[in-house]
Amino acid sequence: MDESIKTAIVATVQCAKQFFMDDSDEEDSTEKLNGFAENVVPLMADHQFQLHFRMSPTTFEYLLHAVYGVRQNPTVNVGQPQINLDKQLMITVWYLGNLESFRSVANRFAISKSTCWETLYRTCRLLLKVNKKFKIISWPHVNRANKISQSIYRRYHMQGVIGMIDGTAIEINAPKEHRMSYFNRKLYFSVVLQGICDHNMLFTDVYAGQPGSKHDYAVFEKSDIFERINNKEVSFPGNSYIIGDLAYKLSNFLMVGFKHNRPLKHAFALLKGHFRRLKLLETQSLDLIAMLIVSACILHNVCIMQSDLLDNIDTEEELRELRQGPEDQEVLEQNADNEAIVKRLDIVNSLPLLRNNNA
Repeated sequence: MDESIKTAIVATVQCAKQFFMDDSDEEDSTEKLNGFAENVVPLMADHQFQLHFRMSPTTFEYLLHAVYGVRQNPTVNVGQPQINLDKQLMITVWYLGNLESFRSVANRFAISKSTCWETLYRTCRLLLKVNKKFKIISWPHVNRANKISQSIYRRYHMQGVIGMIDGTAIEINAPKEHRMSYFNRKLYFSVVLQGICDHNMLFTDVYAGQPGSKHDYAVFEKSDIFERINNKEVSFPGNSYIIGDLAYKLSNFLMVGFKHNRPLKHAFALLKGHFRRLKLLETQSLDLIAMLIVSACILHNVCIMQSDLLDNIDTEEELRELRQGPEDQEVLEQNADNEAIVKRLDIVNSLPLLRNNNA
């Protein structure tokens, strides 16, 4: 059977499954749990809170304080009694941390689905403001870049690396428009999360929402960081660079063909193990999908910064899931300038163990 026909058949089956299983427009059939946030959560032991909310109460309070620092109106009211900011953040963190259905989350917190959607939108926008103010996900400036480079050198003997770049698929329901562009090479609907991270699995830049069928380098060219690099708005001190696989084009700031990206693979695995909603985002709202993914990345960084990592995340299992399906995208033809080629050769020659291993 022709590969394109096979892909179309699989995509049609996926759409049909979502159509018959989707209950987004049905009336709520389960009873709302009045007082869960107000009465049950405060009685949880610390380990219970961390298990359910995927972060400790201390980290949640730190995050709540930061959100209060950027809010304009600390309550939301959409035809319902006002919801305070504590509960709004609680709803969002719970939603991202669990695979509970959207309706179930709304019922758990005794709100309507429309209020729950508005709460997610509102809280994600606040988290983006928190990130901008406190630079939770931020490009490393000179001092931090030097520390990253030194740590990576001690681990991998590569001089000058300040980050690793790659993309990962975030599964979604079939969008209402242009759905086939979101059908990826692993045969499910998705958007791409592009991440750049340091040696500690902290994201230094993320970009989310491009259709899942797009090549990693095409996503990179669309991203804010690509524009900022070309506009000289971000620096690579001391001739430093980031590394990626052969899905990217060689340039003076991006060295390709190296496999020293284990921290980024683990960052993606930890992110999806920590905030399990990223295993399938059930909304068809593409703008909310992008905000939810970036918000999860912000929470990921906050948890690492607070040394708040769950013990029950099987990162090896998450890594196996990441490896499922086709492993590599099409290798791009490398039409790099001479300076970039010479720079890469110098790096390869500085790695004696890899000289005969097609670094």
